[in-house]
Amino acid sequence: QRKRKAPDMNTKVKRDRTSVKTAAVEVWVDGIVGHIARELARCDTALCCVAWLTNPDLLAALGTLDGVRAVVSKDKLLKRYARAYKKLPKQGKDKVAVKALGSSRKGSSMMHHKFCVGLRDGKPLFVLTGSFNWSASATRALENVVCLRDAAVVEFYEREHAALWKVAQKFY
Repeated sequence: QRKRKAPDMNTKVKRDRTSVKTAAVEVWVDGIVGHIARELARCDTALCCVAWLTNPDLLAALGTLDGVRAVVSKDKLLKRYARAYKKLPKQGKDKVAVKALGSSRKGSSMMHHKFCVGLRDGKPLFVLTGSFNWSASATRALENVVCLRDAAVVEFYEREHAALWKVAQKFY
């Protein structure tokens, strides 16, 4: 029996705007994958903590960078996407580009962050955060992403990523 694909909730919502932008903040509620891909194209390194990393377009965008460090939730999808994760460029002397943390099993603690810091030449450019899961199915849900360019905020997220990367585990 084939699994029925969920409807795209974005087609049901009528909006006068799907984004807003100021000097330090940009917010998106539609076309999120394209916006994220454009931001990733501005950097050479991505430091991501995303519960799930299964969206093929975002995996492709990350694959064009010089280095990736992604922390994802430890769950049953890991083995299915290990081949894609192995293709991602490793950061510096890292042996892997993706590590896992927590568990999605019932009653367990889960790594449920959704943020990505973009760096160019080692300098933080932005952090992307919001409700959007970097998964294949998230594009059909009502989601948001906020792109923040405030240096103090971006550096905070960079430190959070470093702390999680230290305790996350290699799984492939």
